[in-house]
Amino acid sequence: MALELYFPQGNHCTFQLDSFYWASSLVFSNLYIVLLSFQCFMNSILQCLSNTHDLRDYCLHNSHRRDLNNNSRANTALMEEFAKLTQTLWRSTSSDAVSPSEFKTQIQKYAPRFVGYNQQDAQEFLRFLLDGLHNDVNRVTVRPRIQVQDFDHLSDDEKGKIMWSKYLEREDSKVVDLFVGQLKSSLTCSDCGYCSTVFDPFWDLSLPIAKKSSGEVSLMDCIRLFTKEDVLDGDEKPTCYRCKSRRKCTKKFTIQKFPKILVLRILSQQVY
Repeated sequence: MALELYFPQGNHCTFQLDSFYWASSLVFSNLYIVLLSFQCFMNSILQCLSNTHDLRDYCLHNSHRRDLNNNSRANTALMEEFAKLTQTLWRSTSSDAVSPSEFKTQIQKYAPRFVGYNQQDAQEFLRFLLDGLHNDVNRVTVRPRIQVQDFDHLSDDEKGKIMWSKYLEREDSKVVDLFVGQLKSSLTCSDCGYCSTVFDPFWDLSLPIAKKSSGEVSLMDCIRLFTKEDVLDGDEKPTCYRCKSRRKCTKKFTIQKFPKILVLRILSQQVY
């Protein structure tokens, strides 16, 4: 299976998806969402999420209601309206289009940048939406204080597990269960060999497009490019913790923990 992307300049790139799992029995709702044409960014994301099986079933079975957090920072009914919209898409016997007006009211309340009818970036909308849904069903009602600890004596795997556990002490929801992974960033000094590692949660990854003479690029090519070592030299030289001065270093990203659902953003303007 292949995915072709077409860019405004008329160029296109083909991605081979053979190495990724695709469900042959995937079933889609027989209804569609009606929005103004310049709000297709919202339509596309809602269609994708409503057809994400685990999230869909979470809404269809009303499982979200037992997780609703009355202490939500956003104080919105975003999850409830998203669940209602998903239920309508999957349970309605009508063939009429669905207008998500109540949902739109709640997402605009949570993220005022989406007020109005301007075209927006779909990835940004997805990120705000997932964050809002997470806040509404976060199982953590009281967040513990952040304590700084020294983990230098531990292995990277042990550090990663501890940092992930600490993240879940503050952010723990069905949305996190599905969409959040962990990224490791390593910085190695070329002079003394000291390696510092940082572990961060991520909701999506932004991938540059790998350049190939044939024009055919796989997603694995893009992931390999994203995770390859980069040399930081010249003006980019960071300060080495051990040397106490700026040094040439190598930087590398590693996906420490994959989420159940990996969201990838293809940077169409960055071809390497």
